[in-house]
Amino acid sequence: MNLTPSTPEPGKPTARRYGGASAAERQAQRLERLLEAGFDVFGRMGYREATMRMICSQARLTDRYFYEHFTTVDEVFMAVHQKVSSEAARAVVLSVATAANDKDPQATVRAGLKAFYNFIKEDPRRAQILLMDAVTSGLTSPLNINARISRYVDVMRMRLKMRFPQLPFQPDTELILGGFVGLIIHSASVWVQRKFDTPIDTLVDHTSFSWLGLHQWLAAQEAAAISSSAASPEAP
Repeated sequence: MNLTPSTPEPGKPTARRYGGASAAERQAQRLERLLEAGFDVFGRMGYREATMRMICSQARLTDRYFYEHFTTVDEVFMAVHQKVSSEAARAVVLSVATAANDKDPQATVRAGLKAFYNFIKEDPRRAQILLMDAVTSGLTSPLNINARISRYVDVMRMRLKMRFPQLPFQPDTELILGGFVGLIIHSASVWVQRKFDTPIDTLVDHTSFSWLGLHQWLAAQEAAAISSSAASPEAP
């Protein structure tokens, strides 16, 4: 093994480093500071009141470095919204994966709901960005908390097919999931506006009923189809 420090090739420029960080590393650090500042400003002031000056002041960076990464405050908001929504999705997915129970899908749904509501309550700035500003800004839809929502449609379709193999029709899982997410978003928004006055377990009770109702409805449809098939005369 050669432990001799390498020397730059003659005539080849070397990247200058300040404080042990390269230019690319410093640029990435400034971006992270802007995102953190944007999260704080949007979370405390709201999208409508936020300005580029506020974000730069919070990040302790000049306008020059703001324009190094963004051209408008809207772009900062969309980047911050995506970052926070990804964090929310990770929290929910981790909780669901831990509690996954094919014999009791209601318990799995409750775990995911509880994780999301806890995520919101732990830092109300998240609620301002994900729930309030997602509506007022017009830049993103609160229903699209994470772009990966489309993946859940396929997962739901597969699980419902496995659980109810004799359904007489194919449930519109995209419509079902959209309605379920809409219920969660609206309920969470009301909860935030009421200063988290309802215990999380109670909130879960009030928003998981739609999932329980879905399973009861599909079970009834399947039972009716099986009964109808059994009562029909066999074909010759």
